[in-house]
Amino acid sequence: MLIFVALKGAISILLIALFMFNACGVFLVFKIEQTRIRKEMKLTIKQGVPQEELETIVVDATNRVQLVWTHEREFMFQGTMYDIVWKEQLSDGNMRYHCVNDTQETILFADLDDLVKRKMGNKESRSQRLKNVLDRMVTVPSFTYFAGTPRMLEDSVFGYSDATYHSPTLEKDAPPPQLG
Repeated sequence: MLIFVALKGAISILLIALFMFNACGVFLVFKIEQTRIRKEMKLTIKQGVPQEELETIVVDATNRVQLVWTHEREFMFQGTMYDIVWKEQLSDGNMRYHCVNDTQETILFADLDDLVKRKMGNKESRSQRLKNVLDRMVTVPSFTYFAGTPRMLEDSVFGYSDATYHSPTLEKDAPPPQLG
């Protein structure tokens, strides 16, 4: 009996862990991979990047809003991640960034974006299918036998229900008798 209780507890913990991994695992794996890529890029920059591998981006008032900063030395520009090697202030007030194109992190973010879009699309289609099933269940008329006469219910399950008596012998439905 004691083994059964311990096994039951272990199975419960395992199921909760699997549920949590299903809910948060993608984010956890993403963060681990992002940290690995950032460390690798930092090491590459420290070892020295050849001048021909650097990309120069001049940021002025028109394209400044297109920069999405992830932290002080990394940003996304036009869908591509860049790591800043060095920067310089230009005389006209613009900034010139000499950067390394971080293709690994760009691919990582693109994969995450695709995954989120697929999951969101999947949920929408599931919810639409559920709505369609419920609509068919609720609006399909059903036949009931009330006081010996078949009668069609035209209102939905959640709508108004006609609870008056329908006599099988009278042509008109009779209202309840008036008390005195």
